[in-house]
Amino acid sequence: MGATARTTIEEAVEAFLDYLQRYRGRSPATVDSYCRDFRRFSAHCAHRHIKRVGQVERGLLLDFATSIPLGPRAIRRNLAAVASLCRWLTDIGALRESPATRLPLPALPKSIPRGVSPETVKALLGAARTSLERAVILLLATTGIRRAELTGIRLPDLDLENGQLLVRGKGARERVVPLLPETMAAIREFLVGRNGANTDLLFTTMTAPNTVNRVMRRLVRVAGVGNVTPHQLRHTFATQLVRSGVDIRTIQELLGHANITMTVKYLHSDTRTKAAAVRTLAHLLS
Repeated sequence: MGATARTTIEEAVEAFLDYLQRYRGRSPATVDSYCRDFRRFSAHCAHRHIKRVGQVERGLLLDFATSIPLGPRAIRRNLAAVASLCRWLTDIGALRESPATRLPLPALPKSIPRGVSPETVKALLGAARTSLERAVILLLATTGIRRAELTGIRLPDLDLENGQLLVRGKGARERVVPLLPETMAAIREFLVGRNGANTDLLFTTMTAPNTVNRVMRRLVRVAGVGNVTPHQLRHTFATQLVRSGVDIRTIQELLGHANITMTVKYLHSDTRTKAAAVRTLAHLLS
């Protein structure tokens, strides 16, 4: 599509999403996330009687940012989506310059990632009544994969003979994660009764990340362990590696972090390891 300043915002959004999917190879989950953010932006533009790409100005974007009734992370995500759209419109000549350049962003709270105890993981496994549920919990807890990475696993990604999984992560980055024998056994058990000859997805009934949440909610309710999210199992995986003395670079590769600063936060969160380190100084007082 040859977008211009007179192209409607809805047309520009549709063309940009097509560009993301067809040319940039973004995953369906990523495109869906962009869709949700653009629906909010389009509604804001309509409310302000802004219809054309050429009418999108910096003041409109700032007004949009302050109107989003969500937390700072969600506001940042919405603005990042709109900024991507504006950069693309600039690249194809529809805009002279992006009105989203260096927009002020809300500060993020400094949160410490919190995992769950090994006992909680065991309780979730005890609550599993199907091979699918057991495979889901073991994959999340023993590989550290993200929710969307779990639903995206394909049969060719599994190498059960050598005990490893090819994970297709964010930004089309791939990594290989070893599989524990218990995880491989759960996957093999699930494959015996797996349906879905028309697709090579491992979990044919969980084609969207939200379906994982439904599985988790049932297990949490039965296990009686309070709220546990898929991402907390990822945090648990990372924290347990830190406590076992695994070097930070290896943990970064296993988690698929593009920047090691994202991994270092697990060092700060592991109070148990830090307490043990301080206790080694007790001899100074004796």
